[in-house]
Amino acid sequence: MQSDRPNGRVMRESGSQPPPLKGENDMMDAKNLKPGEEQYEYFTHRAGLAGTRKYCQYDYRDDDGELFSCVRRTLEDCRLARNNWLDKR
Repeated sequence: MQSDRPNGRVMRESGSQPPPLKGENDMMDAKNLKPGEEQYEYFTHRAGLAGTRKYCQYDYRDDDGELFSCVRRTLEDCRLARNNWLDKR
């Protein structure tokens, strides 16, 4: 069986556009979260003279369908914020 991907390159028809690349400012889509699921992504924020800082964007969909989202320095901090949110409900 011959592959249309010789040497690991994706072959495209002439004139077709390549698929969009995920940029560093692209974030996740929380619409696709099912109840009880979480997703997270680390990103780097550039803050002028202060340099760069790493953050975690976090989404969690509760069993009743309500969405919780936050940005914190670590995944552990995000989960702690989620647990506090759940305790207050």
